[in-house]
Amino acid sequence: MSDFEKIKGGNYFRYKIAYSILLNKPIEICDIRSRDINPGLSESEISFLKLIEKITNGSQVEISKTGTILRFTPGVITNNYGEDFEFDCHNSRGLTYYLEGILPISLFGKESLNCTLTGITNNSIDMSVDSFNNTTCKLIQKLVIGDTIKLDIKKRGVLPNGKGLVKFRCPIIVFLNYFDWVDEGKIKRIRGTAFTSKVSGIFATRMIDSCRGVFNNFLPDVWILADNYKNKDKEQM
Repeated sequence: MSDFEKIKGGNYFRYKIAYSILLNKPIEICDIRSRDINPGLSESEISFLKLIEKITNGSQVEISKTGTILRFTPGVITNNYGEDFEFDCHNSRGLTYYLEGILPISLFGKESLNCTLTGITNNSIDMSVDSFNNTTCKLIQKLVIGDTIKLDIKKRGVLPNGKGLVKFRCPIIVFLNYFDWVDEGKIKRIRGTAFTSKVSGIFATRMIDSCRGVFNNFLPDVWILADNYKNKDKEQM
């Protein structure tokens, strides 16, 4: 087995794992929050590693008893061989935490990634799934030739119980296509989404009116969608 490249600290955890997989280098991450009140890997990081095992074949994970040392041996990026799979993400982080982590990895897999993730769609820590869909996916689309990256928000999920659901499809990159973004231009239009969950839809309308009251002072073309989630099954989110 190859020697492990030692990396210190638990910051940028997802991108350290991506670095290991894309460069096919075994890594050892040490001193993971060793001086914190709750040392070691967090629940979301452990959940992310389980998701990595879903989209790769042959990855090996070794965690010390204290959780402050992780040895990771990368496998082959298979994206579950193109077959759809479901994964329940830990509710301590939003779904975009996991999507941002697997995106740079899945682009270089053997088959396109097709997955259904459940968990938190909107929280105060991570980017919302709406922003991820409207910004990150649009930028990555410029690198994909002849296929489409797609994120469908099937159900909203908020704390404490989550139960949000999104379907994500990410094609692989055959070759990298260049694009120019030297002049970003001016903002000509604004699009957005105001969502509510298990409350009256009038709250979404009030949010839209308040936003338009500010944005319309600068731009006439402002369109904000109201997404009122109603739990028909009477289950707690």
